[in-house]
Amino acid sequence: MTILNRAITYALNLGFERKNVRINSLFILPKTGLLFLLTSIIAPSLAAESLTFWNPSKNIGVEVIIPNWTLEKKVVSKTENGIKEDGQLYSNIKVYQYDDDPSIWKKFFSIQIEEGVSDPIRVFKDIQLDVYLNYCYRESLKYNPVKETSEQIVFNIFCPEYIKNKSTGEIAVFSMVRFKNYFVKIFQQWRGEKMLANDRSTWVANDAELIEAIKSLSSLNIKFEEGKK
Repeated sequence: MTILNRAITYALNLGFERKNVRINSLFILPKTGLLFLLTSIIAPSLAAESLTFWNPSKNIGVEVIIPNWTLEKKVVSKTENGIKEDGQLYSNIKVYQYDDDPSIWKKFFSIQIEEGVSDPIRVFKDIQLDVYLNYCYRESLKYNPVKETSEQIVFNIFCPEYIKNKSTGEIAVFSMVRFKNYFVKIFQQWRGEKMLANDRSTWVANDAELIEAIKSLSSLNIKFEEGKK
C-alpha cells in the first residue's frame, strides 16, 4: 500500500507558536547567494528553488526547496526572530497564499528553528497531533507516518473537515528534526472545502503536490557551524 493510498496528512500552523517573543530582523539566504532581509514581503521575491534558512546566531541552517506556488499571485511571506520566555532563541518564516481575504490562507509553508531543546522528537510529534485532535473530527482524521528515527519524523495528516467549520478541510505534510540541542519543524499545508477520503477529486492537494512535499521534507540538509556567532 502506497503512502498516498493510506491517506495524506494535514497540519495546522498552531503548534509551537511563541506568544511572548522579542521580534527582530531575520536573514534568508537562497542558494543563489542573494541575501534578503525579510519582515513582511511578497513571496515572488523568493525563488522556487533551494534556500537556506539560518537561525539568529547563524550556526545552524536548514536547506529546503520552496514550493512552486510561492511564485504565484496573492502570496505573502513573514519572518520572525525572537527570544522565548526561557531566554532561548526562536526563528520562523511563514509563506502563505490566499484567495480574496489575505487573513485566510489556502496554502501555507513554514520553517521553524528552536534552540536549547532537550525533549526527544516524539514529544513534539505528539504535541502536533494533539492540535489536530482538537480541530478535526477524530472519526475521519488520518495520520500517516512516512519516516521515523530518533533524529527525524516525517508524517502527513488528512483532516477532511474541521470541528468548528464543517465545510472546510485540510491536508498537511510535516518534517521534524532534532539536531544537537536544536529543534527544526518544516511543514506545508493545503486548506479548502470539505473532502472525502475515498474521492481524491475532492482533495485540496493533488498527488503530484503531496509526493513532491513528502520527497522534499524527507531529505533536508542541515548545516551546522559550531561556535559561529
